[in-house]
Amino acid sequence: MFVINALTLWLASWISVNWLNIGFVVDGFWPALFGGIFLFVLSLGAYSMVLTKLNLSIAYPIMVSMGLILVTCASYFLLNETIRPLQIVGFLLIISGVWFVAR
Repeated sequence: MFVINALTLWLASWISVNWLNIGFVVDGFWPALFGGIFLFVLSLGAYSMVLTKLNLSIAYPIMVSMGLILVTCASYFLLNETIRPLQIVGFLLIISGVWFVAR
């Protein structure tokens, strides 16, 4: 899957530069690409290590729910998005649901 994602991104950048003359490859693109690939491999390794300790039925809901909460918190702090009270209630429901699944 990782190889397919990397090849797709490379193909999209090659087409945009060579056929569409958009100039998709700009300064800083390749470091960001390799940084993203590095972080993806790092997260895959960490997730694999977690799966040696926990069952998939517990690890996957924790990963998905925490990913949603982390992305929302990052968008609040980095992009100045607002978090409504109903979203906070939803987060608490997600956390409680994961807690019930993990018990």
